[in-house]
Amino acid sequence: MDSAAKLRRFEATDKTDVVLVVDDEKFHVEKKYVAEKSDFFRGLLLGSCKESKQSEVDIHGFDPTDFRAFLGVLHEQPTLTDENAAMLVIMSNYFVSESVARKCYSFIWKSKNIKVITKSEEVSDFMVKFF
Repeated sequence: MDSAAKLRRFEATDKTDVVLVVDDEKFHVEKKYVAEKSDFFRGLLLGSCKESKQSEVDIHGFDPTDFRAFLGVLHEQPTLTDENAAMLVIMSNYFVSESVARKCYSFIWKSKNIKVITKSEEVSDFMVKFF
């Protein structure tokens, strides 16, 4: 498998320098890239947090499948679906990623699926209450 394919699958390459671990599933990424796209990861991986010196960092509270989709959108991959768009909106807010949020809202806006639109309205209500 070539290096580009491994990067898309979040496997180890000579370019990856940190492993994000979600429920024992490992995602190999480049610190600088994810930090550039997410204020949360900028602070966690490049700031003065203890995690900035760790080779593996645990991420709690998310399903590995959703996290893979989030990283996919962060890396410009077509991983947004009707099923995960609403969750990725929540994740884009948690991880403070404007680029992912924009892509999610655009996807939802263009969606013809009423379930996606309804779910996104529920997410909006949730975010107003808790963020």
